[in-house]
Amino acid sequence: MFFTPSAAVADAAKPVKFSETVTGKGFLTNSGSVSVVLSDGRVISPLRFKSGASGWEAEIETGLWVRGGAQ
Repeated sequence: MFFTPSAAVADAAKPVKFSETVTGKGFLTNSGSVSVVLSDGRVISPLRFKSGASGWEAEIETGLWVRGGAQ
């Protein structure tokens, strides 16, 4: 599943930077929207979200991503 609420398209030339301080703890989906739970206790709506068999990734700020395990 790939979710892009802002209809932004990933630029393949830009390297992806993952947060070194915050991790993803889980996510919730409801009627097409996604909320991500972060290790610091925040619950946010990510800019972009990808989910697969091995886990998920969410862009929490422009250019900054977090990873989470499979749910």
